[in-house]
Amino acid sequence: MFKSVTHSTATCDGCTKSPINGIRFKCDTCNDYDLCLQCYTNKVTTKKHSLDHPLVVQPLNETLEFSMSDIELGAKLGEGAFGCVYKAQVKSLNRKEVACKVISLKRNDPSAEALYNSYTQELEAYRELKAVNILRMIGHSTHKTANEYQLIILTEYMSKGSLSSLLEKERDELSFRRRMDIACDVATGMVRIHEHGFIHRDIRADNILIAGDYTAKIGDMGIAKFFENSNNTKIG
Repeated sequence: MFKSVTHSTATCDGCTKSPINGIRFKCDTCNDYDLCLQCYTNKVTTKKHSLDHPLVVQPLNETLEFSMSDIELGAKLGEGAFGCVYKAQVKSLNRKEVACKVISLKRNDPSAEALYNSYTQELEAYRELKAVNILRMIGHSTHKTANEYQLIILTEYMSKGSLSSLLEKERDELSFRRRMDIACDVATGMVRIHEHGFIHRDIRADNILIAGDYTAKIGDMGIAKFFENSNNTKIG
């Protein structure tokens, strides 16, 4: 299955070979740590990686880069300090419904560097943090116009919106059991984030997204930070 696969953006942390051809093993404990098949077979350990860390076989093109022409924007879902979020469809994915976050960098804007850093931090966090209770990134895109540069992140679409929105619309209908399930989902997502050495730094109801089945997921990783000296301390 993986014989002809080339992971063009990945470097083996064991032998520093780049790109990784064939099977790519990603550590589920260390931040941004990959091994090629040979280093995995030889049980190579470098940095803080140890043999008891679980490894995941990483598929190719886990997140995709799309052109803006492939994205059809719909209704605005929300707006924050770091951009606007729209409901959108991706034409090449059979018009799959997604949430599209658009960060606009205007020419000569003094905040452009901070916004760009937020964008790259969010991409890094979504690539590294994958779990049932963390919002899944589908892809990203960049688009240049005459007056601005647009940075775009596509994530799964959560039909019930934010936890803030849910509480406004369904506060009286939410059972105690459902409220506890949502709280446990958020806690589970936080454990995953902390296990990987990240700090979200902006956990609030606006950044908790709710699916149609009321599963809660943590989103908006724009100011998340990775602390390399955290020793991946497990919580709970």
